[in-house]
Order: sequence, then structure tokens, then C-alpha cells
Amino acid sequence: GTIYLAHTNKCLMALALVRSEFCDVRNKFQTMMQLEQQIEACSPK
Repeated sequence: GTIYLAHTNKCLMALALVRSEFCDVRNKFQTMMQLEQQIEACSPK
């Protein structure tokens, strides 16, 4: 029981960490895309 609970807790913590990392990366990626669109809009065609 106790060992299983500790193991599950570690898995959940790792999962939460990966999820927050993924959100960070996705947010940075979206920001980069927006910046590129703004640069394209400003640059002469």
C-alpha cells in the first residue's frame, strides 16, 4: 500500500512537471509565431 502510493505520487509529480514544461514550450512557440507574423507584416513585399 504505502510503497505503491509513494510510487504513484512520484509519477503524478513527474507528469505535472512534464505538463508545465510542455505548456511553457507551447507558449514560447506561439509567441515566436506571432513575432514572425509581425515581422512579415512589417517587411516590404
